[in-house]
Amino acid sequence: MIAFIYKKEELMVFEDAINSMCRVYGKIYLHGFNSLIATIKQKKPGKFVVALDVNELILSAFEKRPGNLWQCTLNGFPFMAKNDIAEDRLHTFISDVKTHLKASTLYFPLTYVTNHLHEILMRTPHYSSWDRLPNPIISGDVNSNEIWERAMLRHKSRALRQKNKFEKTLRVKTITGTIVRDKIAMVEKKSWKSTYGQDMLSRENQIEYYSSLIESGSATVTFAINSLDEPVAFLIDTFMNNVLYIIKWSYSEEYRKYSPGFYLLCVDMPKRYDGTNVKYIDLYGSPDSLKDLLETNRLERMDFCISEDKAQVEQIKAKRMEYDKNSENTMNQAGA
Repeated sequence: MIAFIYKKEELMVFEDAINSMCRVYGKIYLHGFNSLIATIKQKKPGKFVVALDVNELILSAFEKRPGNLWQCTLNGFPFMAKNDIAEDRLHTFISDVKTHLKASTLYFPLTYVTNHLHEILMRTPHYSSWDRLPNPIISGDVNSNEIWERAMLRHKSRALRQKNKFEKTLRVKTITGTIVRDKIAMVEKKSWKSTYGQDMLSRENQIEYYSSLIESGSATVTFAINSLDEPVAFLIDTFMNNVLYIIKWSYSEEYRKYSPGFYLLCVDMPKRYDGTNVKYIDLYGSPDSLKDLLETNRLERMDFCISEDKAQVEQIKAKRMEYDKNSENTMNQAGA
């Protein structure tokens, strides 16, 4: 039987069960209990649900979108489940979730094609899919010196100028505890994203999610600090199953000329994880000019829907394809 969990107090009851599942079957940090509890704290009541079948060992999570659309929040790997799960059990789980939510469509965005359940999911009734922009990664056998050499090769002398300018004015500092929320907010309020309402404070209270993840010890945040000990940029990363995920970064427009985002990603992050057992570094998102400096490979991604509402699926697809097209155009303009 599936438990549908809408409240923090309800999820706490299943903490041990989810942690046990995650140790064995977790594929991405989003499967972890701390990530799920942070998401419940972030979302509006009744708009987010964790679906958990403890007996069959299947977990997923969804948030309510306009109409009768529910969107999976476990991007990359939409289900935490046994590797050898029976096909009919997964299909039944999906059907039961759809029925419980009274959903016209279940939408699963940005799923890795390497997802171990990919072939089973393709055979789910009323399944449709389309390709998305790939996800850049850095191979784990590339050390910090080699990453810097890649930046120098592609960015030429500009990379060294950016590095030197940063080190003359700013420094790197790792901060923990409840103060990270305010420090992140200070940066976000002065970022370019704030101008367009895309910062973490404006977008569905994302700051609640990321600060909770950091405060629980499930993620690390590194700041670029000025001479007054004020944060001017940050990078958030998390580590699971020997994969390092770079899940968020931002910088103050006032310090753009010092390239703090470039420094945190290209110089500091590789040094911090030198010598660790990293399979690969997941730059976690669509390609852009900065990721292009460093990537050694890409993970193919796709969206899929479970729905009999073909018109709604086509609307979702058209919107996502337009988003990717705009992203590609922006990247091409930046590289011109």
